[in-house]
Amino acid sequence: MKPICISGGSFIGNHGAEAMLVTCIKRIRERFPDTPIAVLSPYFSEDKAVLKSDDVILLNSSPVQLAFIIFPFSLVAALLKLLKLSKLICILPKSVRMISRSSAQIDLAGVSFMDSRQIFLPFNILSILPAILLDVPVIKFAQALGPFKRIPNRLSARFFLKRCKKIFARGNETLNNLKEFGLESEKFSFAPDVAFCHKIGDSITSENSDYCESMIIKLQNETNNNITTIGICPSSLLASKSQLSGNYTNFVSEITSCFLKMNYRVILFPNATRQAKMHTLRNNDLRVIQDVKLNLDAENFPEENIIYVEKNMNADVIKNIIIQCDITIVSRFHAMIASLTTRTPVFVLSWSHKYLEVMKLFKMEEMVIDYNKSNTKEVIEKVIKLIEQREFWIEKIQETLPDVHKKSFSQFEYLFNLIELQSS
Repeated sequence: MKPICISGGSFIGNHGAEAMLVTCIKRIRERFPDTPIAVLSPYFSEDKAVLKSDDVILLNSSPVQLAFIIFPFSLVAALLKLLKLSKLICILPKSVRMISRSSAQIDLAGVSFMDSRQIFLPFNILSILPAILLDVPVIKFAQALGPFKRIPNRLSARFFLKRCKKIFARGNETLNNLKEFGLESEKFSFAPDVAFCHKIGDSITSENSDYCESMIIKLQNETNNNITTIGICPSSLLASKSQLSGNYTNFVSEITSCFLKMNYRVILFPNATRQAKMHTLRNNDLRVIQDVKLNLDAENFPEENIIYVEKNMNADVIKNIIIQCDITIVSRFHAMIASLTTRTPVFVLSWSHKYLEVMKLFKMEEMVIDYNKSNTKEVIEKVIKLIEQREFWIEKIQETLPDVHKKSFSQFEYLFNLIELQSS
């Protein structure tokens, strides 16, 4: 069969992106076991170092590679096809050869073509342009797009989004943006994030395996029915936004301290990790956890009551940590999804509408607070309510999850139908 290319995801760093990527690989494998899968990785060297599977073909798609190798040689390949000289494509770089032969390219960008993120517009374009040039269907799996008010973004979206085969909108705001933009209705539809189809066991990487295994064993062995365990997943993005004042890190420290004083056990865990770059907050929740630890060390809480995750770990391990929690408090989008898919009641300290859109699906919008409008007292009260009503919220999640999963899986059904039509 023809290969399938996947762009916009990676195995290291942001484990929400990893969860989406490995979900795609595994669900495609279940349907088409022998189909080659090529992953266009923006972090090629780091991904290659942690990848423990020969099940995928890893291709370098760093911004430099996209701009100076993949894009120009895709133009050459498109010209060769036009001149009926397609056989000569075999002498072009491997990445271009793989794209040109593909039955489809899945784009996993969590957000793209947004007015507020025009700095990433060239990358949004270059990620899908080679496939468009080579007449390979581009399917944008669930993501946020728009609004399209600013001229550079509007013009770019008008040209490139109209050339995508299908766009799945991750929420109502994106749906409305696409409708107002005038995109043909058959080009787009709603689908929840692809991570709703993630299963434990999907990860194909290994980072700090001994540490991760001992962490899970420790959590399992220390499980005590008489003490409630709260998992807290902070966001380095929020910490970065408030870095000058330190508000966010201090806020997380304060609520953690409050819960510890109330005799709850707390696990601080990340959803984006860059253990080798602890000097930076970029995509690195470990740095926030480290700073919270420094804030709390002076309070001398019992070691068994506070657990800090301090090393890289993949999406499977993060999900296994969440399973050991009675409830979670998160500021990371995919930590919220991981909580919901494991039926773990979750409270969201949010910074974007995307959190509320998902929680509304589960009728849990009362468990979402905008961080910028929150205070410690309100968060503590809401979380205590979540703990007291835990069984009620578990039931709510269980009622809704099958339908959300079905809608998320519709993306794969579309892809599978497209591939089968090509093969018939």
